Amino acid sequence: MIDCSAPGKVYLFGEHAVVYGEPAIACAIDLRTHVSVEERSDDIIEITAKDLELKAPIARTTIDTREGIKLEGCLDSLNSFDYIRASCDKVFEISDQSKGVNIIIESDIPVAGGIGSSAATTVATVHALLKLFDIDATRREIADIGYSVEKEVQGSASPCDTFTSAMGGVTKVEPNVSLKRLDKALTDFSFVIGLTGKPSPTSKLVKEVKELKQKNPDVILPIIETIGKLSRRGETLIKEGRFEEIGELMNVNQGLLESLGVGSDKLSNLIYSARKTGALGAKITGAGGGGCMLSLVRSSDANTVSNAMEIIGTSKVSNVESEGVRLE
Repeated sequence: MIDCSAPGKVYLFGEHAVVYGEPAIACAIDLRTHVSVEERSDDIIEITAKDLELKAPIARTTIDTREGIKLEGCLDSLNSFDYIRASCDKVFEISDQSKGVNIIIESDIPVAGGIGSSAATTVATVHALLKLFDIDATRREIADIGYSVEKEVQGSASPCDTFTSAMGGVTKVEPNVSLKRLDKALTDFSFVIGLTGKPSPTSKLVKEVKELKQKNPDVILPIIETIGKLSRRGETLIKEGRFEEIGELMNVNQGLLESLGVGSDKLSNLIYSARKTGALGAKITGAGGGGCMLSLVRSSDANTVSNAMEIIGTSKVSNVESEGVRLE
């Protein structure tokens, strides 16, 4: 049995703008997806997903490489299984093997919340299967394989999620330019993540922002470029440890995201609750519309902010996860 895990992620700056080539700053968090794999004696791939906040407590699918796919249990989990199945296909192609395996998935990361559940599942599955077949790969290579899986499943994807999940820590992603980890820890600071309980419809919101930009390019393009400038400025502030100013820029970023139409009443209520009770900054993380919001807080204030947000929705206190994908 091979056991691996990979962290989720939050966006400090740059969601939506990263789709148009602008930089984004993301951060791995200490909520992780755990994947266990073992070889079978037949050609069946059996996937069991636990604790993925689906309508069924355990969802299971079996794939016979000769006869196609059979689903049992919760059909809402089909999207999650797509990432796992595509990860299997990619690793089988790399290893020139196609063996039956048992795959067990357990996760602390809310699904469809904009905090990297699919990327963490993909990266951990890829790493576990590579190890099962005795193939060594660097974290960056695992990130690249994971990105190719996400592109296949989604049709298009940013490398930010899989890169951050594989590498850990704080990362800067500038599409077609560079992917890098920023060697600066957010010590003495925590995140309080607010969950709306409503899925974040990423593809729908990305499409709507694109249509808005096409209708009003002279207005919307400068907003997108300004979000990119926030990411560049944010990189400097992170390196210099200027956390109050990071929080201020997160608030500015939120205003710009609202102007793109990706907010919601529940997200706004959580954001303003966090700010009123001590957060340095609070904003959407991910596509918006639903899913999650993120607040940056001094660790000493985390419980106060979390308790206030619990009146409105659900909250999770989290910290920067310095380690990316790993063997357990």
